[in-house]
Amino acid sequence: MAVGTTPGQVPLSDIPEGDRQRERFLQDRLGRFGLVVGALTGMFWVFTVGIRVVLGRGSIGECVSSPESLWHLVAMFVPLGLWAMTRRRHVFRTPQLIVADTLALLALGVSTGAMGWWIEHAGRHGHGLVTGFMAIGVVVIAHAIIVPTTGRRGLVVRVLALLPALATYVYPPASVDPELIRRGLPKNILWSACYVTLAVVASQALHGLRQKVRQARQLGQYHLAEKIGQGGMGQVFRATHSMLRRPTAIKLLPPGNVTPQQLERFEREVQLTAELTHPNTISVFDYGRTPDGVFYYAMEYLEGLTLDQLVTREGPQPPARVIHLLVQICGALGEAHTRGLIHRDIKPANIFLCQRGGVPDFIKVLDFGLVKDISGVHPSSTGVDVVAGTPQYLAPEAITDPSRVDARSDIYALGALAYFLLSGRPVFVAQTVVAVCSMHLHEQPKPLAEHVATPIPAALEALVMGCLAKQPDARPASAQAMLTTLRELASAHPWSLDQAQQQWEMHMHMNEPPTQPVSHAFALGETVQIDLAHRRG
Repeated sequence: MAVGTTPGQVPLSDIPEGDRQRERFLQDRLGRFGLVVGALTGMFWVFTVGIRVVLGRGSIGECVSSPESLWHLVAMFVPLGLWAMTRRRHVFRTPQLIVADTLALLALGVSTGAMGWWIEHAGRHGHGLVTGFMAIGVVVIAHAIIVPTTGRRGLVVRVLALLPALATYVYPPASVDPELIRRGLPKNILWSACYVTLAVVASQALHGLRQKVRQARQLGQYHLAEKIGQGGMGQVFRATHSMLRRPTAIKLLPPGNVTPQQLERFEREVQLTAELTHPNTISVFDYGRTPDGVFYYAMEYLEGLTLDQLVTREGPQPPARVIHLLVQICGALGEAHTRGLIHRDIKPANIFLCQRGGVPDFIKVLDFGLVKDISGVHPSSTGVDVVAGTPQYLAPEAITDPSRVDARSDIYALGALAYFLLSGRPVFVAQTVVAVCSMHLHEQPKPLAEHVATPIPAALEALVMGCLAKQPDARPASAQAMLTTLRELASAHPWSLDQAQQQWEMHMHMNEPPTQPVSHAFALGETVQIDLAHRRG
């Protein structure tokens, strides 16, 4: 047993992902059942005690301490205790959840039955037994609707829960009219059968619907969980493999309202990404297409934040850390460029910062949806007259002549990314796409010293400004050449593992969402495609 756990509990990390989802779901449903029944029971207790006090049937103390009131409180605290148990940080295993569920339902049966018996004993002839019986009937129906149970177990436990209420008719208070018992017992046996039948039917129907939903969220051997992202090229879900425990992210493109060009681009993205093996490039595990036309691929699941989120939360980054991150990005781009692949959408939102294998500040380059293949192996589906990319990170040649886009266009975007990391703001800020593009074409970036008080190493600023040169020939010739310079800078300005760990732990303790937008215009941070031929026409 892990340290810090109690019997019946295990840490989340020790539970297989598929079991964890099922047990978390059952635990959540038990909590909802307990909260709903506890709240309703408490509401009726307050109402009952209040009415008795108002009608002069006793003081508040006498009404609260009466046997029927105390059993009513038991019927309230049992489900609330179940709810409190399910709020624990650890996930209970299925056998413990089933035991807790069964005991809670049986305790509710006993307490509502005893409550009805004592109400009857207090002189409310015929009303007490009916009250207890109706109360457990409502509980049984609520349990069938909220808590998923198998047909056999649900039948047994609900019958057992109803038995105490029926027992009050077999062993009623001495003051009860025998004629009332003779007439009431057969009716309530019939009502019990109706309660149980309705509960079983409702439970089976809901179980069938849940199964259909689960099947609908199944892609091959992957089961989809919650949605974790959405963009212009589809939706991303957290998923689990039916056999493996490895967490997975599934990106899918639904068939509705999808053009053949979009589908071709999506398929090309996964094929090109799968060719890349650099550790700083997102890994693709599998891809395929469902019978109903949904194209999907499975990739490694990452926990962390994008560089966009990093700067929004923490502000400009230390130069040594920026160098450390750029080295990794250049490594990933260097492999892609060697294979003749141009990313064309390098930006903070497409660079993910995570912890891999215990190594903090680990970069993953994402979203190769706008990749251009200049090797000739994979024809591009983006026309030569189409500007594709994010305005704040577009190279000048990508705006004026997309056919000239090459590895140096990614270098320009990387320079803009480095500028953003060091200064906390994009190179150019304007209200419209056209204005930003014009600034890329005609204006020079302001020195970094105008935006930050922290001294920037002269060699690093020179490298960043070199990447932002208007003419491609004036930029570093390749990602490999830039990587060589960055490694020299890293030697002079090292970013240690301890510093990285400290920054990562600080990030892990920052639970608040970003509070400031990165740019003044939302659309400027989004990937766009502009048909120049159409605009010229």
